[in-house]
Amino acid sequence: MRDYFNLQEAYFKSGETVTFYTDAEKLDITTYDSQAKMIEFSKNLKSCTDCAEQFTVADTFKSWYLDLHDFSEKATGAPGTGCTGSFDTTKNALKPEKFMDCLTFYLSTAGARYEGDVNLSEDKTVVESFR
Repeated sequence: MRDYFNLQEAYFKSGETVTFYTDAEKLDITTYDSQAKMIEFSKNLKSCTDCAEQFTVADTFKSWYLDLHDFSEKATGAPGTGCTGSFDTTKNALKPEKFMDCLTFYLSTAGARYEGDVNLSEDKTVVESFR
């Protein structure tokens, strides 16, 4: 077993996986301001802003919010979805009043892989925590 780990470390190590957990019960992530901060945080983390070295491996950064943002932007004009009319192009964000409907729709369709990353209230009106 030790040999396996030593070989894995020597030849295949590509870094550590880091997951950020956020308790959002007292944070309204649907606001334009909160969404702008999530975009800025994600972009800074992905580009390793102010890092002495580049630590983020290309194409390994995952963000349910950035994917939801892109999905909403594309689906806002699609009739009959939970994301219809959900994107504000002037603010480059989801409309706060449409955020939860779009998020719920997204997590049950294209964003199903993130369902375990976003904890919703029982009535699905509030994001209680996310990673």
